[in-house]
Amino acid sequence: MAGQSRARVLLVEDDQHLRHALKERLTHDGCDVSEAADGVAARWSLLSCRYDAVIMDLTLPNTSGVDVMKEVSRNKTLPPILVLTGGEADERDRARAMGATFVLKKPSPYAEIADALDRLLG
Repeated sequence: MAGQSRARVLLVEDDQHLRHALKERLTHDGCDVSEAADGVAARWSLLSCRYDAVIMDLTLPNTSGVDVMKEVSRNKTLPPILVLTGGEADERDRARAMGATFVLKKPSPYAEIADALDRLLG
């Protein structure tokens, strides 16, 4: 990502193919990417590690992305979050209310994701 040296990004996505593709692109763009495939793993990662940014799906196995943000924010400050979701407007509004900085509707071109992440990393 522009102007960043090895930004630590947590990628939370249950779709294995999308997660792999995004991780590959983000790594190519210079990010140090950790992965979580469900809400439990995302919560654990956010509570135990420090990240510069999070890219999070809202519809996850075990617990939703909104619930992860709510639970983690009780214990520590959340890093900037980019939400990717196929959900409706009310779901996107809930994500913003819980602290998501950017919310993009799936599917979004990688250029939009990269631009939003650049802005998060600032």
